[in-house]
Amino acid sequence: MKLRIYLILFLIFAGMAVHAQNSSIEKETQEVVLKSLENLEKEYSVESLRKESQMMERLNSKYKNDWGAKYYLIYFKLLILRDTKSEEEKNSIFSFCSQNIGQLIDMSKNNKEKSEAYALKGFLFLSAVSMDPMKNGPQYSGEVNSAFETAIKINNNPRALFLNTLFKEGMAQFLKSKYPDLCKELFLANKYFAEDLGEVKRLSNIYPTWGGSVVANKIIQSCSCKNE
Repeated sequence: MKLRIYLILFLIFAGMAVHAQNSSIEKETQEVVLKSLENLEKEYSVESLRKESQMMERLNSKYKNDWGAKYYLIYFKLLILRDTKSEEEKNSIFSFCSQNIGQLIDMSKNNKEKSEAYALKGFLFLSAVSMDPMKNGPQYSGEVNSAFETAIKINNNPRALFLNTLFKEGMAQFLKSKYPDLCKELFLANKYFAEDLGEVKRLSNIYPTWGGSVVANKIIQSCSCKNE
């Protein structure tokens, strides 16, 4: 009887220890990520992105199974890929992100994380197409659509919808035409951003919120502010 009681107590305290450890990891991850985002808000450049990316590398190395650390590591690297002039750096980052995006998807513990991981996957292949449309367009266009559509089906992901809309607009422009659903999808993405912000406040401020202001500016530029 005593052995059974001791076993129950051991399991209870072990569970409490794991919970405390997870809370500590989550707290440190949030503090580091929010500080990096704050730094980039003050000074946004390729050099500052590299600096904050290195911070995420250290955090991800320390907490290999933490979703937030890996998400922002990949996200910052994709921003460098978009802005750097170095072809060698672009290729290195694309290779790194390609190798790690599947891990991020597998690490996702809920629909919110899984949707954001697929949206980031779409962003990765969209970046590749932007790097070299003639070479990478035929190879990765299907990956772009598939990743974004998967993210949207999971939870109406605003980043996935907005980026996929830009991709479709770019494809239409390449064919010297217009994308007819541009404004309709931009307004829908704007609606999703408002809903998503409420969900993030309810869940955790570690979840990404980027893209909302870009959508608003795109609506002003392309849709004459008329809700269709």
